[in-house]
Amino acid sequence: MAGRSIDHERPVTAAQKALHKLLTEIQMLLHTHPINQKREAAGQMPINSLWLWGAGTLPPRRECDFDGVWSNNALARGLARAAGVPTHALPSDAATLFEHAAPDTHRCVVLEDLLAPVQYEKRETYRSALTGLEKRWFEPLRTALRSGRIERLRIEASTAYALLTWDNTRRDQWAFWKRPQSLHKIAQELAKHSV
Repeated sequence: MAGRSIDHERPVTAAQKALHKLLTEIQMLLHTHPINQKREAAGQMPINSLWLWGAGTLPPRRECDFDGVWSNNALARGLARAAGVPTHALPSDAATLFEHAAPDTHRCVVLEDLLAPVQYEKRETYRSALTGLEKRWFEPLRTALRSGRIERLRIEASTAYALLTWDNTRRDQWAFWKRPQSLHKIAQELAKHSV
């Protein structure tokens, strides 16, 4: 929700109204808290709210397609744990992932390098992060796909408008008549065809 209005997320049920009341009290406490006064005096942004959610019951455990989740994202790790899937800290790059992940396993890797630049509309930071992802992750993964080290690669990128998906197999790499496209061109094609 960073940078966006939460007005459409306002409480509707009695449980949600109770959460909203608690949130208001927390905001008042944070406003006068000594740590926030120190932060403001140091020119830092205050911590002025929490995101309260989840008033309800956990759904039944579901089957999962992954043998492990590699992420530093608390939500991804929590969902993996709820599904009984082992979690691992996000490695620095694909090469490190290959060193530590067992062969012939289905891995889910959650990369968040582009999240903050998108949320806060930092164009240059986004470009730099995308270049880093290409070098550390996407190019090594494509090489691994071509060489047969991995059989299938699926990349999903959620946006405010749609889920963009790129799915490719080792067999698809034999389509030599298809010229490699830049990441920018692939993103444009995904945007056209995703709903």
